[in-house]
Amino acid sequence: KMELAHRHSAFAASGVIKEEDHGTYMKFLQWDTKVLRFFCVWDDRQSMYGDQRKFVLRYYLADDTLDMIEEHVANSGRRTGNFLRRGRVPKKTPESIVGSGDVHSGDYFTPADLMVGDTVTLYNRIFFICGCDTFTRTYYARNFGISDMPEFDVDPEPLPTTAVRAPVPAYSGLGTQEDSFGSVLYLVPKPPAKNVMKMLQNEKKRLRFRARFTNPKDAADEQRRFIITYFTADDTLSVYEESINNSGRWSGKFLERGRILKPDPTRGSAAVVYYGIEDMIVGNQLNFNCHKFVVMQVDEFSRKVLLKLFPDRDDLQNPSDDFGAEN
Repeated sequence: KMELAHRHSAFAASGVIKEEDHGTYMKFLQWDTKVLRFFCVWDDRQSMYGDQRKFVLRYYLADDTLDMIEEHVANSGRRTGNFLRRGRVPKKTPESIVGSGDVHSGDYFTPADLMVGDTVTLYNRIFFICGCDTFTRTYYARNFGISDMPEFDVDPEPLPTTAVRAPVPAYSGLGTQEDSFGSVLYLVPKPPAKNVMKMLQNEKKRLRFRARFTNPKDAADEQRRFIITYFTADDTLSVYEESINNSGRWSGKFLERGRILKPDPTRGSAAVVYYGIEDMIVGNQLNFNCHKFVVMQVDEFSRKVLLKLFPDRDDLQNPSDDFGAEN
């Protein structure tokens, strides 16, 4: 204080400072670089795209001005930093800002108007003061006798960690299920990923089964026999019809190679399940595009392959007959 008084007397004697400015100058010398810091929250969630935003209100004791800066939030998409330029802020919002009228006239904010736990209105924005720094606590304890300024937790509730997705629409039946589902996941659909290692390891491995119609319509259909080929590389199926002499019917390809859906009205069209290797059982009925087949035989190579995968299956325990002989 003696140093401040000496500096003040020196400036006063030199005539640099006017008599009416002595008090202001002494206040500046005493409180220069002394700043009260308050932590505030502006809850704007009631408006569209609003959010709970955090600020630091800084009150400069040297000239009773204040400013506000917004805390940086990563990936918020908002430019943070200086929110309110430093200056004296009126307690009442000027009419020139709200609507019509001249500039404001009235009181300005002082340290007595800023208290942790209270709200302050700055230009029609309501800020809640939730905390302050150590210097501010010491200042209020010495000047206002307030030594128990609380701290408030204003952090919003954590967002759910699991992503909320819309229900997958029912399979339309056009194309494959993987292709249709790609248009749900991506704006520009991507080709479905393939199991390359499985394709390389099972490239030439094909399982053959002999089948017939489950419910033949006439005697001619009862004599028809088919070879179902299961491709283990990509879990696709193809059906060829055996030739019968003097039957008057063309033999050859009956069903193009591809993945075949299992018809199940209880699941609906949203849950799509394809025929797999576990369905190829002697005596089992298969429904390929409304054509119902029953598996009659399995060749010897296919039996050995299936026996390694399903050692407990009864239909694979005995060696298989040649496709030339019917059971």
